[in-house]
Amino acid sequence: MRSIAPVLLLFVGAACAQDTNTPAYWMNQGTQYFKGGRYFEASQAFQRAADLNPTDVNARLYLATSLMQLYAPGERSVENEDIAKSADRDFQRALDMEPRNKLALASMASLLNYKAQGMVDLEEKFRAFDVAADWYGKLTAADPGNKDAFYSLGVIAWTQASRRVGLEYGTRIEDGLSNLRRALEIDPKFGDAMTYLNLLYRLRADLRESSEEGRQDMALADEWLQRAVQAKRALPDGSEARRIHVAANVQAANLIRHVPPVYTPLALQARIQGTVRFRAIIDPQGHVANLQLISGHPLLVVPAQEAVKQWQYKPTLLNGEPCEVVTEVSVNFSLN
Repeated sequence: MRSIAPVLLLFVGAACAQDTNTPAYWMNQGTQYFKGGRYFEASQAFQRAADLNPTDVNARLYLATSLMQLYAPGERSVENEDIAKSADRDFQRALDMEPRNKLALASMASLLNYKAQGMVDLEEKFRAFDVAADWYGKLTAADPGNKDAFYSLGVIAWTQASRRVGLEYGTRIEDGLSNLRRALEIDPKFGDAMTYLNLLYRLRADLRESSEEGRQDMALADEWLQRAVQAKRALPDGSEARRIHVAANVQAANLIRHVPPVYTPLALQARIQGTVRFRAIIDPQGHVANLQLISGHPLLVVPAQEAVKQWQYKPTLLNGEPCEVVTEVSVNFSLN
């Protein structure tokens, strides 16, 4: 998932920082909390700022962004659903004030996309993807140069069509191909867009009535796959070429420094237990370089992040050289 939070959270001036009853004070407090990964406290501070100045679109955007960071896709709890609804509500309030606000549109589309990804029931999931696609469409109308919006539309089309291949999904495939081509017009070196073009051409080949048309689509798929490989190899310093995917249980055996998570007082008081899962990138030296949330209770996410960031692994070698590793890690919380 591509994060937009750093774009939103610019430094907020603190000219009135000594007066705790001003929007500026609470905006500054919220920004500092957010930078420290304390998203719950950040949301409370931004709520105060929004209450003091209801017409400030930035206060609403920052509040919704903090809530979005607390939301855990796939976590089916009342608390988590309430967080998603609150984020949705505040993004919408920002859009009520500025209907073509690009950041609000991108945030709303991303939030709905995350929600769809976490759903299990296919009918529910696909309906949610349709809603997310509508918002990405609004974003492309407001920001025609946004390659990520067109790319996301292409990925949604592939996700839906790949689960239900049939003649009625031919339109989705064509729409996906069109949006991915648009993303590549904006950025001709967009390797991920090339990868999904390859996948969609393969799906279309399965739907072709004639074998010749199918062969042509497979040839196009192979061509775009090769272009994607070349684009990733051409990345600065060849980082993508030196990155490998490692199964979670295999990577766990390479862990040489484990720091257990520490319950926050609020999570302990609520007696919350469970597992937080991340997609992790481990750098060539064995340090955790990046974490992307997969699932987990919102009140457990921050302490899990703080613990995993201190973990260290034995370096993984590729052709005798240390390389980056993409894997999944799990952090368990138990009151026992």
